[in-house]
Amino acid sequence: MWFYNSNASHSDATSPNEGLTKCEVFDFRVNAWRYLNCTPSYRIYHAQKPASVNGTLYWFTELYNAEIKVIVFDIITEKFRLLPKIVPAIASLDPSHIYTLDNALCMSKREGDKLIQNIWRLKKSSEDTWEKIYTIDFLLILTN
Repeated sequence: MWFYNSNASHSDATSPNEGLTKCEVFDFRVNAWRYLNCTPSYRIYHAQKPASVNGTLYWFTELYNAEIKVIVFDIITEKFRLLPKIVPAIASLDPSHIYTLDNALCMSKREGDKLIQNIWRLKKSSEDTWEKIYTIDFLLILTN
């Protein structure tokens, strides 16, 4: 799978972060690449790799209206959707901290100027409930 932003000059000038994304999937049955037609209208954050959990890929979108979203792609059904909720503390940050931990989707953010990193996990039983699973105080770690 190859998921990427379209040329910015083709997007709507009134909504610069909304625009077409392109998705190509390699079809091993015919040994060729093909385009998926139903792609999200949000541009993905270009400086990240997707997180993968149980046959599902996750990307942050670019910041738009002071918020980011999470795009979800199901590899089996080849369908995209948006997560219904995102951690408010994460929703307005530089979208580069999305990853898999303990077979679950996780996000992290540093608290302001402090050396504290908070890590949230998407609950496996729900796609709209996040739980804070770790708080790491790097200052405490460095002084011990």
